[in-house]
Amino acid sequence: METTKSRCCSSICAIVGLCLAFVELSAASTSGINAYADPISVAAGQTVDFKISADGEVTIHISRLSGLDQHLLSTPPIRATIQERTAEAYENGAKWKKTFTLKIPSIWRSGIYSARITNGHFDTDVRFIVKPPIGQS
Repeated sequence: METTKSRCCSSICAIVGLCLAFVELSAASTSGINAYADPISVAAGQTVDFKISADGEVTIHISRLSGLDQHLLSTPPIRATIQERTAEAYENGAKWKKTFTLKIPSIWRSGIYSARITNGHFDTDVRFIVKPPIGQS
């Protein structure tokens, strides 16, 4: 039976397209890359943390999603580690350690952004929202 909470979360994910990468938490596999942004919505000038579970170095490629996706930056290799996944994470949050923090440049326009995280074998996309700077509409 579908709960109000699951309907709400499904609606939000469908409307905004921001389903978190760690939704399936029962997997014992540690292969691949799992990640999420925290918070998923920030104002220009603020910071967003990327919490990544992977074995080894990853690179993050940031793009603004629009009719013509705009690649904005790529990081040098970043060390990531496997982070514990619990069955309760969907209720209580994964509470992973941050792997990388990005300060959103004040010149970035509001919109939906993608962080493509790759290690050469696997990749995953993490979406986040950039809002106008605080005090602007």
